Amino acid sequence: MKKLKTKLSAFLLSTVMAVSLLSGATAMSKVQAAGTVADVIALAQSQVGYHEKASNYNLDSFTANSGSANYNKYARDVGVSNGQAWCATFVWWLMQSSGVPSSAYPSRTTVTRDWFRQRGLYHERGGYTPKAGDYVIFGDVEHCGIVESVSGNYVYTIEGNSSDQVKRNCYSLSNTYILGYGEIAYNPTTTPEPSGFDGIIRVANPGSPYPVPTGILRSGSSGDAVRWIQKFANDIMGAGISVDGVYGNQTIYAVKVFQQQNGLTVDGIAGSQTISKMLSVWQNKTTIKPLNLGDEFAAIILRTDIWKSIRNDGSNITLWDEKANAQYYWCFTRQGDGSYIIKSLYDGKAMDVHGSAAISGSNVYTYAEHGLNNQRWYIYGSGNSYRIVSKLGSNMSLDVAYAGTANGTNIQLHESNDSVAQRFSIYKISHSALKSVDIASGYSKTMTIGDKQTLKYSLSPSTTRCNMVKWVSSDSSVLSVDGNGVLTAKKAGTATITCVSTYSGTIKDAVTIEVKKKEEVTTEKLTTEAPKTEVTTEKETTEAPKTEVTTEQQPETPKTEVTTEQQPEAPKTEVTTEQQPESAETEVPTTQLTETDDATGDEDSEEYEEIDDFDDEDDWDMAEDDSVGVGSILTDTKNKCQVEVTCDVEGALTVDYLGTTQKKAKSITVPNSVTIDGNTYSVTGIADDAFSDETTLTKVTIGSNVQWIGDSAFRNCKKLKSIVIPKSVKTIGKNAFRNCKALKKITIKGTALTSIGKNAFKGVPKKATLVLPKSKIKEYKKLLKKGGLK
Repeated sequence: MKKLKTKLSAFLLSTVMAVSLLSGATAMSKVQAAGTVADVIALAQSQVGYHEKASNYNLDSFTANSGSANYNKYARDVGVSNGQAWCATFVWWLMQSSGVPSSAYPSRTTVTRDWFRQRGLYHERGGYTPKAGDYVIFGDVEHCGIVESVSGNYVYTIEGNSSDQVKRNCYSLSNTYILGYGEIAYNPTTTPEPSGFDGIIRVANPGSPYPVPTGILRSGSSGDAVRWIQKFANDIMGAGISVDGVYGNQTIYAVKVFQQQNGLTVDGIAGSQTISKMLSVWQNKTTIKPLNLGDEFAAIILRTDIWKSIRNDGSNITLWDEKANAQYYWCFTRQGDGSYIIKSLYDGKAMDVHGSAAISGSNVYTYAEHGLNNQRWYIYGSGNSYRIVSKLGSNMSLDVAYAGTANGTNIQLHESNDSVAQRFSIYKISHSALKSVDIASGYSKTMTIGDKQTLKYSLSPSTTRCNMVKWVSSDSSVLSVDGNGVLTAKKAGTATITCVSTYSGTIKDAVTIEVKKKEEVTTEKLTTEAPKTEVTTEKETTEAPKTEVTTEQQPETPKTEVTTEQQPEAPKTEVTTEQQPESAETEVPTTQLTETDDATGDEDSEEYEEIDDFDDEDDWDMAEDDSVGVGSILTDTKNKCQVEVTCDVEGALTVDYLGTTQKKAKSITVPNSVTIDGNTYSVTGIADDAFSDETTLTKVTIGSNVQWIGDSAFRNCKKLKSIVIPKSVKTIGKNAFRNCKALKKITIKGTALTSIGKNAFKGVPKKATLVLPKSKIKEYKKLLKKGGLK
């Protein structure tokens, strides 16, 4: 059965350590049959990444023979028939394998709620705070999993049969996809429940997660045993070699250096003596603790070997030549666990691991701060440099993709190898905390439709590094504002323009401006001039005065005014002239709304005004108490989908499309917008994995507000026949349409597309028809080729 995914997922990763170095025992064999919640969660963590099989063989391999036929080792081990939906079977297997008393959990292959109800152990969502080890029930009693942990307003789960695998997921506690929880009576435990990586590296196996070698390794050897050697060389010797599983020249050289340093025969061959010595050296190493570089400071982060910075490109993070502006400045704030939240001084967003995926290649970008593990980083010494490690796991470091050196090279998460791509210098800069934003006086408080003016601002103190602000209009249909503070009056009314620090949303200043119609000004002038016409008429009794008046007041041409008023056609001309601007004003905003997303201006303004009414110190705390905010997961019954609330660059609430609630859907429309509980949100993105493995899907219509398509969004949609990428789409993620083997026509409508991820179209038929804009044919063909389309 299909489970929906979320972009804003934050998963806690606890590394399962080896008990004995020499035994090389697997994670599963280390779990003792004590039946505690810690045992069950540790076992569940060790199974993350296991894929169901296409048929009834290779059941013990995590990835071999992967498919969607529901065959798996869990059904075999508990003694039930294979080939059926297995989420509940997985929970049963966890309990049985960990030694939980059989009376404490439901031994079933189907999801159950009644079992818990009958025993008074069932709790509906909303009236109960779940805890680690609870049985979680989803949908209409159609899917289940186990609670790994709870943090803040989020629950983290491990689920079998989630996208055909054992997978970590994250949900808001108010997510309506969660039906409720069942309590399981575990055996008592004296050890703390797993809570994720705490920053202290205590890896018992120096080559973890690879097994300790048991044979002889030499030139030409390959596999995980070689990776163990390579990882040992990096972690202990700082060799900085690729962990690729190939026993090549770099590995031979590293082994020779180790042998020479430890009095062994220098032959580059890793036999039993060399491996034993490596284990002995490791055992003498102390645990590695994270560094404390200060409670709060601003810094530039540079890759040490080439002295290039990592910068915030507005959402993504890339390598770039150092420049002195806020895109290159980062504020480090130390947390109670010794980790740091690293926020960009450009937009105030935190460095974040996309999807909380603790795997090599996961994208690192900026996202609104929420403080979960995918936004927490530990800092370790690495020679004359630093290694920045995600709290998701001690083996995952900040990394420059493929050790690239070019401007624009992506910053990602990668298995720690201490290579040059993971060694950074943290160069502190002077930084003053921002206290206030002030809009400069001298602006006009009234404007006429069509007028423009520019607002200016100042910061206190003036030395503040985070000198970036954003401008927000309470009603952009009345008065719009761009990123430089340029106002454009559009229609009569009143709007409040706010200048907000992107570093702290509570620091802001606002002004209110009235916009008047043009005809109001014209009417006032006519009223003023009318008495002059009357005076001229009265003075026409004598010719001399009339001549004098005409000569002296010639610029005002009173006669002409009288004549114009008396002509019957003149008013028609005037009315036509006055109405023309109104027609233009109706058309121009329409174009602007389409291009700049001002169509949601009214909704933006209502939300902003609510927040602006709060006291400064409570603004964002009160906003977060609202039932709907960034990260909320909502269900749209009309469009039969789930969405996650995000926000655009102006702070307006938008949503990402997470997936459909329909089963075995053949045709799906990603709408332009969704309306939920009376609130309308533009759908601006399609989340990672939103439609992956939807094997019945043949047609998808993508709404005109969608700006990005996430990683693996349509992967393995093997019956999808054609796709139209609307004009609004700017980026397509990696593996987005991979293995869409029936995709015979690809249409890209607009010219906004700038990026197509790796293997986005790999596995698509070579003879697929392309429909591209004439002006972009050459450019798009290159992007598609890089995306795997042959």
